[in-house]
Amino acid sequence: MKGLILCGGKGTRMRPFAYSVAKHLLPVANKPVIHYIIESMREAGIEDIYIVVGASEDGFTDKLGDGSQWGVSIKYIVQGRPLGLAHGVKICEDYLKNGPFVTVLGDNIINHSIGDIVKYHYDTGADSTVLLSRVENPERYGIATLIDGKIIRLVEKPKNPESSYAVVGMYVFNSKIFHAIERIKPSERGELELTDGIMEMIKRGDKVGCRLTKEWWIDAGSPEDLLRANKRMLGSIQKNLQGQRVYGSKIADRVVIGENSVIEDSVVDNYSIIGRNVVVKKSHIGPYTSIGDGSRLEEVNIRSSIVMEDCIIEGVPADICMSIIGRGSVINTKRDRKNINMWIGQDSIIKGI
Repeated sequence: MKGLILCGGKGTRMRPFAYSVAKHLLPVANKPVIHYIIESMREAGIEDIYIVVGASEDGFTDKLGDGSQWGVSIKYIVQGRPLGLAHGVKICEDYLKNGPFVTVLGDNIINHSIGDIVKYHYDTGADSTVLLSRVENPERYGIATLIDGKIIRLVEKPKNPESSYAVVGMYVFNSKIFHAIERIKPSERGELELTDGIMEMIKRGDKVGCRLTKEWWIDAGSPEDLLRANKRMLGSIQKNLQGQRVYGSKIADRVVIGENSVIEDSVVDNYSIIGRNVVVKKSHIGPYTSIGDGSRLEEVNIRSSIVMEDCIIEGVPADICMSIIGRGSVINTKRDRKNINMWIGQDSIIKGI
């Protein structure tokens, strides 16, 4: 079994952060989203992983390398233009046509075991297996209509959904998916939709199965969803204090603090993670806050937020909440209000306002 992670697309919903880094590399609990997918594949015994990237593999190779840190082999395939998920699958045919493969959307964090869907796929003898989940807002997703537990129809983001079974973003395919994709046409938005490719398999009589999950999953494709994913992941952390220096501070039980970090005259609440080489002084961190490596916070109250690497936040009299601070940004504002909510991209500077 091989693995395919789809990371093409422009990431327009994730701007301004996607201007400087692919959305799949943005941090959730101080770890890029795609790391969770690679780890899940490795746990399922998948060692050969292909990653479809956008116009360039730059950034991915810096964060992921050749996969050796996970004990897997990663190869990159460039999708020159964002022509859709099905196109991303099709350009990998030469690498994946000789056996079944798992496909996961690179901006999804899915708590369902890849090993489980692979076993289910083998046990049922399917040509394709699709992971489904009941949702409250089906118009946002690809939706499956089922009869007697079988998929009879898939529609991408329907205006009038026939069911609440959303396509989660985890699939198992064999080579028949490539023949199906050859027969579909671009959708109204000019893309080859993977749901259309799977529907073509159904029309051709291929065996398309589904696995219903009750596990949580998040499509972390927008700033709001990235914050939601961060909160979800931080909610499960356990205490891990790695040789940091703490002076006159109160550290809660469920906190992670990285190596060589200094916490002075501060409070760190539960469900917070502080990276390596971070300095926190006279501040209140958390809950549900992640602070990236190399950052410095002084006289700051922050909660339910993401601070990426190498940021400086100092002397902010208001509470910072539900915010995402891009890598290398500097904030030193005297604005006195109850709360500040901001999304600022990489290397931004906010001073004196």
